[in-house]
Parts: sequence; C-alpha cells; structure tokens
Amino acid sequence: MKKACPCLTAIALALSVSAIPAPSPAAPTNPGLTFVPEVAPPPHDRVPPYAHTAIGAVIEANGWKVPATGTELTTALRKLGDFVQLPVTFSAVALNSGLSHPRVVIATRPSSHPGMVAQATGGFGGWGGSRGPTRLVAGTSAPLGSAAANSTYLEGRLFLAANTEASENGPVVKTVEFISWNSRKQKFDFGVIEGMSEKPELKILDGARCFSCHKNKGPILGVAPWSNTAFNELVRTTSTPLFKFTSRQNQEGKEDSALGLRDDIDGLKLLAPSGPEVDAAVRQGADVLRDRARYKLLAQTAEGRKALVLLLSAIAAQGPLEKFDKQLKLELNQLDLVPFLQQAHAANKALAPSALADFSPAGPANKIVATKGPTGTNPVTKYDALRATGAHGLPSLHQPSNPKAFVRPNTPAPQNPSQLVSAVALARAIGLSEGDRTFLATNLSLAVTRIGRTDVTPATLAKTVFTGPSFADVLKDGVLPERDDFKDRFVAGVVEVTARHQAGARFWAARTTYTSTPQRDPSATNEKEIEVLPSHACATCHDFRTGPKPAAFSPIPVLAFDPLDATTRDNWLKTASRKQRQDVLGRLLKRIDKDKDMPPEDSVEAELYRVKDPTAISALKEWLDAELKKAK
Repeated sequence: MKKACPCLTAIALALSVSAIPAPSPAAPTNPGLTFVPEVAPPPHDRVPPYAHTAIGAVIEANGWKVPATGTELTTALRKLGDFVQLPVTFSAVALNSGLSHPRVVIATRPSSHPGMVAQATGGFGGWGGSRGPTRLVAGTSAPLGSAAANSTYLEGRLFLAANTEASENGPVVKTVEFISWNSRKQKFDFGVIEGMSEKPELKILDGARCFSCHKNKGPILGVAPWSNTAFNELVRTTSTPLFKFTSRQNQEGKEDSALGLRDDIDGLKLLAPSGPEVDAAVRQGADVLRDRARYKLLAQTAEGRKALVLLLSAIAAQGPLEKFDKQLKLELNQLDLVPFLQQAHAANKALAPSALADFSPAGPANKIVATKGPTGTNPVTKYDALRATGAHGLPSLHQPSNPKAFVRPNTPAPQNPSQLVSAVALARAIGLSEGDRTFLATNLSLAVTRIGRTDVTPATLAKTVFTGPSFADVLKDGVLPERDDFKDRFVAGVVEVTARHQAGARFWAARTTYTSTPQRDPSATNEKEIEVLPSHACATCHDFRTGPKPAAFSPIPVLAFDPLDATTRDNWLKTASRKQRQDVLGRLLKRIDKDKDMPPEDSVEAELYRVKDPTAISALKEWLDAELKKAK
C-alpha cells in the first residue's frame, strides 16, 4: 500500500541521534477526517472473551452479543468508526455469489487513501485479466486516523466479508468471515460468524485452510479496476434493479410499511462501492505483519535501536508526523544500518503478496450493453446465469490458492533506511491514532511542568522514557507493543522519570481516559501456535461432502469425495451419474495433472506429495484417467 502525501514544507525542528530538542507547539491536525461514531462503546470494566481482538470490539458494540443479522453488524460497526464496503459480485472464493447476492468486503475507511481518475487508462482486460490500468491519484493524505485515545481504533485491524443468500424477503447475510487483529498473539485471527438470521455462532478457524489463499496471513484483495465487483460500472448498473426488495417484517412479526422498498441487503448499502478506500485499507492491513517484523530486524543492532528511539520520539512529539519523517530522513540515513538493509530486502523478496491480479470472469465489461430477453446480450447477465448453474468459469490461474494468481511487486534493493522505516509506518504498526499522539505529547508537556527543570524538555523526557525500563524489552527483542500496551508502558515510563524528582509521583489521569481495552498482564507470554501438519494432500484444506450440504462453513470448496481414499472414491462412483463422473473427475484431473496446482505449489503438501513421495499423486492420476475413459 503506497500512500500519496501532499508537498511538505520544511520545519525548523532538528532531530538528532543524541537528543531530540523541544518540538514545535503546533497541535496535530487532520482536516476533514474527524468521524464521530453514533454511540461510543462503554469503557472496559471487565475482561470478556475476545477482549483483546478487533472482532471483540464489534461484539461489545453490539451489546456484548455476536451480531445475528447484517443490520446488527452494520449498526455495531457505525458505533466503532467509518466503514467502507466493496460488493464482490463474482467472488473467487464464494462461488455461489452473483448479481443479486454478492459477497461484501468491509473495512475501516483508511485515513490515507488514493482517489480515482474519471477515465480508466486502459480496458478492463476480460478473461485475460488486468493488473490495474485504472490510474490512482492523490486523495486523502492524513497518515493516521483521528480516534480519541480512549476509543476503539480499528484502522488496518479488522476486515469482514459478508456472504449473502436469497430469502423470501430478499437476500440476507448468512455468514460473515472476518480477519481480526489479536493483540495478545500479535497476529490476525481468521474466523466466521455462522447461523446468522437464526442462532449466530462465532468460530475461530484453523489457519491452515485460510492460509492456502491468505498466504501473507493477512487480508488480500484484487487490484484496480476490480472488474468482478460492483465498482465496475457495467456490473453495478446490471445489479442495481436487483437491489430493490419489499419491506421485511419487524421483530414483532408485523410488516413495517414505513420502509417500503429497500435498496440494501440486510443493512448493507451496495450502490456506492468504495474500491480505492477498501483497497487502501487492505494494503495497510497487509503491511502490519511485515512492518512489525521489519522493526524487529531494526532492533538487532545498536545503530538500529538508535533509529527506533528516534522514530518513537517523533511519534510522541507535537506536530504533523509526516513533517517529522521528512526531517528524520537525514538522521536515519547517516546511521550504519547496512545489515538491516540487507535483512529487510531479503524479507521483502520472500514476502507473500496481498494483491490478486484483476480478473473479469464475465469477459470485457467496460461499457453498458443493452439487455434483450431473459439473458440478453449483456455479458454480465449471461455470465451470472451460467454461474448460477455452477459454471463459474474461473481458471486456476485466477484462484487465490494458486500463487500465480497474485501480483508480485517489484522489490528493488533499498539504498537508504528511510526507504524502509518511518514514524508513520511505526505508528501504524503499533496501531496508534492522532488522538493517541495528542495524549503522548500533552502528557510529556505536563510531566515537564511538574518536574520543573530547565534541562528537562518534552524531547529529552521522551528519549528517557523510550530508553528506560518500560521499553527495555522492546529495544532488546524488537517486539512492538500494541496500542494500549504501548500507552501503558509510556505512562509507567513517565511516572518513573517524574518520581526521580518528586517522591511518590503518580500518574494524574485514570486509565479509562486513554485506553479502550483491558490492561495486559505484564507477566503474560504470547500464545504459541501449534503448527497444523498435513494429514494428506487434500484433507488439510478441503472438507469432503458426506451429505446433501456441508456440515459447516468452509472457506475452501468442498470436494465430492476424498481423492486419495480408495474406499470413499469407489463409493462415490456407485451413485454418480455419467455426467457427474465426467465433470468431477475431469476437473480433478485438470487441477492435478494439467494445471499441477492441487495441492498449490507453495504449500507444504506439494513438497511432501509431489517432490518427496509422488506415488500417491501418480496413482490418483492413473485412477482418474481410467475412470474418465469408462465414463465416455
């Protein structure tokens, strides 16, 4: 995710390695970015399940209940911030999605995101796909959101995908997949809310399945112009007549005549898709794990730790953060950080990408086409009808489990540290808002006033705090604290320094005024994940159909049978029609033999079953060949 920033004027403030002078008194400003939630969630006075997760904030905003409908979900999200959405009409993972029941990706509107030019610079690519011909231009450029220090701040930390299905009164949200930051684990949780409209149940999913597509262990999304979504003009205009539904019954079972016709799906407004904003949010979320690992590398040397203290001190200073970054470039680039540059470059080259190549499964879709008859000449309408029969036509090259479906960015070797680290990137990696920065800067000034010494300034105090006991493990290990833990450490550091000059000093503000989550136990250790080992090449990712419908939600398509189990595949043959055998066995053979992407080439299973012990795959190919010949 590359942010477009306005021109920055030079500032007189000079930042040095040895000391940071007093900052400019100008207050941080984010013109036009203030978003006031409908109702702020109450301060945490207990530790419920998921308290340290982004999805936990949604549950809290919904009255400590898992949202049971799309309307409950969107109402809860409005209490937490400004969320944007992108209806993915023809999803590559929800293969049953379509014009009247899309999959809707939802994310917090990022403080910094690109805008779009009116005209695309090229076509939409059609079946061959596109790698983003629509040109992005500078839009909103504030680096951080303006959330208050004691309110929830989810930018880059929460992503949802609402899967809709048809019902008697129009489509409703049936399941919601989510990617939620877990501050205890310092990673994203992948999960799903099942049973919506009935009895909602939240489940954290096995990461092994999710990571077959989310190879970066974070959010992913296609690149501009998002041809398979409602951001595409033809897809949107074709969908629009379908987004008119009769009013639904209210909770008392009575028809709410005041609603009349609705243009939403269970609370989701679909006719104003936000492609650039959702894209920017996804890239920012995808950068979180990368950047946290990058600052861990930075802290491995004494010079790197100096750089880290410089950046932390800039975050706590008053004034626009991007201006500090401009001035810090010279200081950072004078440090001896060659080992860091080499390690960070190697990590960049190995990093799993977050951007899927654009793909238009409906063919070229860059102009309005008059529709005639039930299917008509509109390629989107025709494709939607085919997709409803199960003929999604999505080639392996554009399925997210295939590493070739991603756009791998160019990663030139960095020449200077300032190309890799900045105060803005560090603040985002920690999860800080401008409200948090105001809290830090204000309380540094208050502490200086209380100490009352001319040789203690906000800048020198910040350096003392960030090199003190509260941040000793951060500088030693490079593991960044999360937002509220960071502020707790800051407060402890300020109190520790103030107590050197004032016996019995205590912090002057209640914790509820500057945090929004329960306090982390300092003796707690990060939870260790148990690595999921493959049972065999298919069962790690796929469920197998044992009845008319899958037993539970799965982000991976369900297979008709276990291809590597001779008994179950023979049982399937006994009940399958000739056409079913031709279709199912043909698809399997194509994926296993021609495309060679099942299992995906970047998976552990591919190494085990194609390289080290290929006999099972070879035997399966022979069986598929033999049975297909019989089915002809």
